[in-house]
Amino acid sequence: MPKKNSKPGTYSITNLERKTEDGYIVEATLTYKIESDEAMFSQNVSCTFSEDKGDDFIPFEDVTEAEVIEWCLEQIPAEPLANMEEFVLREYTKIYNENTNPTIEEGFPSSWN
Repeated sequence: MPKKNSKPGTYSITNLERKTEDGYIVEATLTYKIESDEAMFSQNVSCTFSEDKGDDFIPFEDVTEAEVIEWCLEQIPAEPLANMEEFVLREYTKIYNENTNPTIEEGFPSSWN
């Protein structure tokens, strides 16, 4: 199980779309995932970016995953972001509990051998 009092999951970018002419990133898929040896659950959200490159444009080959994650997190309001994290934790916990303390098992009676 994830540690208490810490954000149990991690963010990653699982897809990028860019313009072929200049490498400008137009869309990214942000994934929030909680994972352990016993279970995993994730949720994706799409982030789109305006066409305005501005002075802080970073060439595609130089951009880092951390920067794109930050861009996505800046555009998602706090409440929907917290709701997504809570949903992932809730679903992960269900899977973890079922995997570590199953309530349903498969199999046949030993007398069927």
